[in-house]
Amino acid sequence: MKIILVAGWSGSGKDLFGAWLCKHHGFTRFAFADPVKDVVAKELGVERSLLDTAEWKAANRHLLIEKGEGERQRDPEYWGNWVAEAIRQSQVTKAVITDWRNIHEFFALQKAFPTAEFFFVRTVRRGERHSSVPSMTEYGLLGFPFTCEVYPTEQIATKTLEWTYPYRKDIAEVMLHLGLRGEQGVLTV
Repeated sequence: MKIILVAGWSGSGKDLFGAWLCKHHGFTRFAFADPVKDVVAKELGVERSLLDTAEWKAANRHLLIEKGEGERQRDPEYWGNWVAEAIRQSQVTKAVITDWRNIHEFFALQKAFPTAEFFFVRTVRRGERHSSVPSMTEYGLLGFPFTCEVYPTEQIATKTLEWTYPYRKDIAEVMLHLGLRGEQGVLTV
């Protein structure tokens, strides 16, 4: 099994990158926020789909952060265990998680899938040096040694995605493991 954990600040293209992997490389998308949104929607008595709208997120993101952090204080691996169970039930062999923000989420997945290959991707919006969301959850993985950084752009619609790697020697290995071809700094399908 391959599991790609995607991290990055709000609006950096995590979901865009995840959708690209799903569409062109057969991955299945999961998110730690999905069970949080399920719980919050139920508590508020609203349709779950409302919580995925940009308007709702802009006005109420703090509710999701409070619920997520509250459960993490009781059990740091709480949401990671939820997603691990969702992956297990889906029986997929390639999973991408598009909202990784806490190291304990990885620990939960690692315990659930001890033989899985894990890859850690950070999405970056060019020119952005800090998050537009005023929450410490945005900075939980600063300093983590990501497998690679990806700069999602509109080129993704043309099956092209810019990439960089912190360690040049890892490029061929990562590309091989992800089943992607790489040419001149671009992931292609």
